[in-house]
Amino acid sequence: MPPIMPSFPRNPLVDTNILFDFLLWKFSTKTKAPVDLSVLVRLGSVSLREPLRWYFDLARPLQTSPHVIAEIHGLAKSKAHLRGPVLESFWSFAQGELIRLRLQEELVKVTEMERETLRLFGPTDTSLLALAAKPGSVVLTEDGELRGRCAKQEIKVLTCSDVLDLWQRSIA
Repeated sequence: MPPIMPSFPRNPLVDTNILFDFLLWKFSTKTKAPVDLSVLVRLGSVSLREPLRWYFDLARPLQTSPHVIAEIHGLAKSKAHLRGPVLESFWSFAQGELIRLRLQEELVKVTEMERETLRLFGPTDTSLLALAAKPGSVVLTEDGELRGRCAKQEIKVLTCSDVLDLWQRSIA
């Protein structure tokens, strides 16, 4: 059973899909760029967007690994079909937003990853698990396999539903 969530988890390690959805949504909202928001998986529900923005603003600095950032680039091209000037504009916006959120990236080298975990989860989740091994870490993810592994390793996990609950309690 995963550890009980603290009242307000700060400095979370953020997984790919949540961060991608957040950046794409913010990019579309702020720049009015022609982006198809139907590709949002985690923030497809409008009711989760504002709570996640609220949480990120209060929980910063955010943490992640460069593997997550690389996956976001792949998703921007393959899923959101961003190309040319729109992709350039996305990354210009995303960099500014990540600076605002005081993103901290820490590299976990593939050559130094635990072999069995790497085999089972790939480099991105393995890097997040390695970073989350630090005491007090919280992983923000919707990935069921990653959540399961975090629970097994007694790493605290936060989901979008947890963020929504924190937000609702804050405005009650």
